[in-house]
Amino acid sequence: TAIFTAAALLLVLLSATAISVRYAFVADTASRDAEARRKDADDQRRIAEQERQAAQNQRLEAVRQKQIAEQNFQRAVDTVDSYLAKVGASPELNAPSLQPLRKDLLELALAYYREFTEEHRDDDSLRAGLATAYFNIGRITSEIGTLQNALAAHEAALDIRQFLVTNQPDIFNYQRDLAKSYSEVGSLHLTVNKTDEASVALTKAIDIQETLIRQSPDDLDVQQQLSQSYRSFAELRKRTGRAAESVPYYEKAIERLKHLSLQRSEKIQIYQFDIARCYSGLAQQHHLAGRHDDARQFFRDAIDTCLGLTARNAMGVSSWDLLSSVYSNFSLLEISESNYLEALGWLEKSIVIRKKLVAENPAVPSFKERLANLYINVGVVLWNIGRAEEQKVNFEKAVAILVQLVEEDPDQIERQQTLGIVYRNLAIVHRNSGQTRDALAACMKSHEIAQRLASLRLDIPAYRFELALSLRSLADLEARLGNIKEAMSLQLQAIEIQQLIAEKSSDILQYVLHLAGTYIELGELKVDSLDPNEALALFDQAVTILKDSVDKNFRDGLLLAKIGLARAQRLAMRPQDARESWESVREIIDKLPQEERNASEWRFLGQALFYLGQFKEARMAFEREFKFQSEGRSDRPKTGASPSWWYLTMTLHEVGETALARKYFDQLSQQLEEEFSGHDYCQYRAETAALLGLKVDSVAKEN
Repeated sequence: TAIFTAAALLLVLLSATAISVRYAFVADTASRDAEARRKDADDQRRIAEQERQAAQNQRLEAVRQKQIAEQNFQRAVDTVDSYLAKVGASPELNAPSLQPLRKDLLELALAYYREFTEEHRDDDSLRAGLATAYFNIGRITSEIGTLQNALAAHEAALDIRQFLVTNQPDIFNYQRDLAKSYSEVGSLHLTVNKTDEASVALTKAIDIQETLIRQSPDDLDVQQQLSQSYRSFAELRKRTGRAAESVPYYEKAIERLKHLSLQRSEKIQIYQFDIARCYSGLAQQHHLAGRHDDARQFFRDAIDTCLGLTARNAMGVSSWDLLSSVYSNFSLLEISESNYLEALGWLEKSIVIRKKLVAENPAVPSFKERLANLYINVGVVLWNIGRAEEQKVNFEKAVAILVQLVEEDPDQIERQQTLGIVYRNLAIVHRNSGQTRDALAACMKSHEIAQRLASLRLDIPAYRFELALSLRSLADLEARLGNIKEAMSLQLQAIEIQQLIAEKSSDILQYVLHLAGTYIELGELKVDSLDPNEALALFDQAVTILKDSVDKNFRDGLLLAKIGLARAQRLAMRPQDARESWESVREIIDKLPQEERNASEWRFLGQALFYLGQFKEARMAFEREFKFQSEGRSDRPKTGASPSWWYLTMTLHEVGETALARKYFDQLSQQLEEEFSGHDYCQYRAETAALLGLKVDSVAKEN
């Protein structure tokens, strides 16, 4: 039993041992498995960390490489921008002999910017650079390309910069660049006479720039940009007939430019150039306002500033170009005061410079265009001093230049407009010389151009305005040929166009003035066709438009309307009303100092005094008119020059100098037979003949 018990106990112990061993083996295996799993997990974590670190390194390297690429890209952009700035501002490259090279260098920059915009137009990270590229394309294209393409590039830059400011309004540079784009777009709109669009853009530019100046008053770049915006806005106000409002903007621009001249001596030439432009603008405004002494002073300030620049060869051809323009504008002041010889002196100075610029820069069409404009102005002056043949020569020079320019660039419609205007002026010269066929040919060319431009650009009132003027010129020729009905039909077409323009652009005084002028011309045709009632209504409309204006051009128009009223009242058998109208004409002119009266005003006064029976005074007035002609004499009558010769002939008869009156009558009649000047001069002859008790034959129809 004991043995059995011991054996059993041993068996139990052995079994327990076996079980312990088995469990120990299992535990050891589990431990080894856990350790393996831990090692595997550690390995996975190590691999993951290595992969994360590698990815992080790759990201950092990508950022580094992107930064390097952007830095390299920005250096490339900055290099081209700097290159463009140096080419644009270099006095050496502005020298006449280097203009072809300068143009080539600008074209290289233009090619770069165009390629850049094509490659990066969809890259959001380069929007600011893309806007700068478009902006520079606009700058270059405005100098060596077309204004339309320049405007398109600047508007592309504007759109991008507006997007940047909308999304990040607190970034100063984005605001500054947006204002700069608005200013450029506004200036270009102004150049092509889109005044409404110019006003919107320039107002936005000034608003932004003034805000930025308040935030950062020492930022000289913004101050310079604001001065340019002020000057452009002043030009806009002057262009739209609100010249008085231009003065404070010119003054603000000058103030900032003088401040900049003290702060940045390295750019003083640029600032002086802009100051000269502002002086010239102020002079023109004072001229328009009748403050002629102030105008002369500012013109002289502009001239002195320009001469200082040209003496140092600063700003290259630009300073000479500006000096020529100032001389030309000064001549307009002298013309307005009937100082025609002084005006010719300024025009001749301007032409000398302009011809030199054209000769040295044959590839610059704007220089040729401005030379053509000078010839036009010379022609106008020569007309006023009775030098008709020289006037014709100058108009023909202008035509030759403009025809060539239009053939070279038919898309430059502003030049076509100028060509149409000079054709119309040339038609007047031919008309006054009795060359009716040549007058009609020139007038038809003017009309064809005006029709084409008006149909191409319905959005620009100036072209429809020119169309109305061409209709008026055709009407005048038809009337001179005795085709009164056709003339009245053309005048009615002109009135329809001008009424629409005046309604939409009532702030532009010349549109309103010319509408009144057409009423007057149609009224005169009604008088000629013995229809005084309709004539009276038309003259009354003209008087209503003109009576409250102090503008000199409006004053002359008012005098014409009053004279027309007197003629119509006389025809309507209302002698007392006619006398009151003539009295009104005399009163208006009597208020003007004699030294300020022009040839037309002396003529109007002479007519008024004649019909008021004050013949001696009338004779003196007509002789004062003749002194504006180059001969300064009243013993060489010319029928096409002025109806005053006929009035003087009648006046001489009334004061008892019948022999001299008959002599003048015979000379004028002979000219009328040889050089048919129009039906109105035939009427003057008929009236004179009736007064002198003579019978006259009608002018031969073939003439």
